[in-house]
Amino acid sequence: MGRPLRWLRPNTLHFVTNRCYQRRFLLRPDADANAIFLLALGRALRRYTGVQLKAAVTVSNHFHLLLADERSQLSDFLRDFETAVAKGINGIREREGHVFDRRFSAEPVLDAAAAIGRLVYTVLNPVRAGLVVKHEDWPGVLLFGRDGEPIEHRVRWFNERRYQGALRDARGSDAVVDREHFWEEETVTVHPLDGLPDENTTPEQILERIRAAEQACARERGGRPVLGAATVVRQDPRARPKRSNRSPRPLCHASTDVDYKSYRAIFREFSRRFWAAADSLRHGHGRQPFPAYSFPPWKPIVLPTLSTA
Repeated sequence: MGRPLRWLRPNTLHFVTNRCYQRRFLLRPDADANAIFLLALGRALRRYTGVQLKAAVTVSNHFHLLLADERSQLSDFLRDFETAVAKGINGIREREGHVFDRRFSAEPVLDAAAAIGRLVYTVLNPVRAGLVVKHEDWPGVLLFGRDGEPIEHRVRWFNERRYQGALRDARGSDAVVDREHFWEEETVTVHPLDGLPDENTTPEQILERIRAAEQACARERGGRPVLGAATVVRQDPRARPKRSNRSPRPLCHASTDVDYKSYRAIFREFSRRFWAAADSLRHGHGRQPFPAYSFPPWKPIVLPTLSTA
């Protein structure tokens, strides 16, 4: 099955997901992994100023981000972000190879009600997975705008691996290695959702909805205990769950059938134009333009010309 087409239009809110290689617990929410994730996120946000963070969560073998993309920078943003996370995670886990085993998934969120739903889903991810009782108990990264104003989260992390490498390089010489040079700092800014429709969807009301959902999760467990933050942090990052619930990737997130069907029709037309241009390119013509904000093939695949002689 081919990869779904990318269509990353500007001024769009996206729900982003990616999973770790072989579903392993490489993002286990210990202090080092949390810091590496936040440092990479803060640096990417600082570089790509057209991207705003609305919510984020890491759950041992995957992450979710709710990102507003003003200038169609999402692909470059996630390329730099995931590269930095992968390098950092491989460093602290003392491993090589892939950290993420596939492309990220990014689905557009079409309206304010759907945006609230995605934010609540993100915040409740560890609760619904039976890992903790309340979202505040989660030891991993969990950020969302809750006060109606941007919130800054500062992260400071000592890069022990770089420090030890510098000490090894300095052996047998007069070089002095200053520990202070190996602290890394960054700020991650979380923005509130835009365009909330009425007084029933204030940040306080959204938090109440999260609380109600947590209580519903507790009732569904029927008294069964959660795994607990301490146990999660002790998990082997090389391990993976025995079962994994992976739902089909949705085309988009909309609160009404009308919005969903409207977007589906627009996307079908986009797909038709894309594949028509790709077919033209494949046959060596290249005259038909690709739709805006799409990702054409890097090189044309030219079909051989069959001789009629």
